[in-house]
Amino acid sequence: MLDFEITPRIRDCLQDEPIFSDPLLAKYREESAKVIPFDVLLSMVEILQKGTGDVRYFHQLIEGSTVVHPIIEEPPSDLSPQQQAEKEARLIRLKAEQEHRDYLRMTKNIQSDRKHMETLNAGRELQGAKDAISIGINMIVSAVTLFVAGYWGFNKAFGDQIMGYIGGIACAIIILLAEGWLFIIRATDIDQNAEKREKREKHNISISTLNSSNSTSVTAVNSPLLTRST
Repeated sequence: MLDFEITPRIRDCLQDEPIFSDPLLAKYREESAKVIPFDVLLSMVEILQKGTGDVRYFHQLIEGSTVVHPIIEEPPSDLSPQQQAEKEARLIRLKAEQEHRDYLRMTKNIQSDRKHMETLNAGRELQGAKDAISIGINMIVSAVTLFVAGYWGFNKAFGDQIMGYIGGIACAIIILLAEGWLFIIRATDIDQNAEKREKREKHNISISTLNSSNSTSVTAVNSPLLTRST
């Protein structure tokens, strides 16, 4: 029940006996009375609105008053001080165990996703090394092939071995420049694709982490272990 503190205004209104002739209100006129129930105040307002006084509304009647919260006394415990201390220690231990389980559950997806990312990064590094070796071998083979072809062609055309060497070197340089340009284009495309994949994977990890945190919070609130303990 909601009680209000009896203020001088409320007491003055109660002293108007012709209006408040109800015997049940008599106890609230006494100086020893400190609080008055909410429903009694409503009844007083109904009576006051029929009169001609200044106080006619509820907010005017309770001006200066405060809500009095009832003091709830805990029932005496049947446990001895030692048993009470053991119970509190057990509750603390159970709470710590529950928080540890929640932490492991929350970080489980993060750890698995992190391992997955490490595996993907290692695979990309290995694939990158293989691609670099393959491109290097391809450039060497292409340069040697074009050098031989240029040497043979220029030597055949000019009948001079020096012109053959010059033609072979020129062809080798041209193919190296072309291979280098193509390598830069391919490397740029690979880096862009890798960056997009990394952003997408980080986004997926963030979503999975958020879902795990939400489920952990719900589990902690509805934990039967702590419910039984309390």
